[in-house]
Amino acid sequence: MSTLVKYCLGIIVIAFVVAQLADKSTNVSGESAATSGQSANIVVQSSHIGSGGGVLMRAPDGHFYANARVNGVETRFLVDTGASMVALSPADARNAGIHVGKDDFKATVATASGHARVAGVMIDDIAFGDRYESDVPAAIIQNYRGVSLLGQSYLSRFSSVSIENDRMTLN
Repeated sequence: MSTLVKYCLGIIVIAFVVAQLADKSTNVSGESAATSGQSANIVVQSSHIGSGGGVLMRAPDGHFYANARVNGVETRFLVDTGASMVALSPADARNAGIHVGKDDFKATVATASGHARVAGVMIDDIAFGDRYESDVPAAIIQNYRGVSLLGQSYLSRFSSVSIENDRMTLN
């Protein structure tokens, strides 16, 4: 495995921890999702998506979320500017027609929850609003049930990504 691939997969560790924290977020009533028996249901608030970019509003848990189409299938993402790659849950990958076998999970990364195995893949296309990008490197995290991560392998294709107060602007 190349050094670049090992480096990129290693960076996913940070993104994986962020996603784990997002899954343990609090709901509007202030109860944690784990104690209330509900999953965290974050609504993506977009004031504008189009002409190549969009504006996302910060969710109550402090993160930014976006819905994008992966190979034409609507997918919910935590936007993670610190992640080097897009990281998909196995369910989101399957829904988007990306299939990997047990033997494809060749790399292991350390996370706050223990070790996780990942498989490197290439996404045919990701669309956010009317912005379409093809051949996006990504990783699938084996046995991961959290929200997928929209990392730099996609975000770096925008001319700018900025955060001001509670707004993330992608241009």
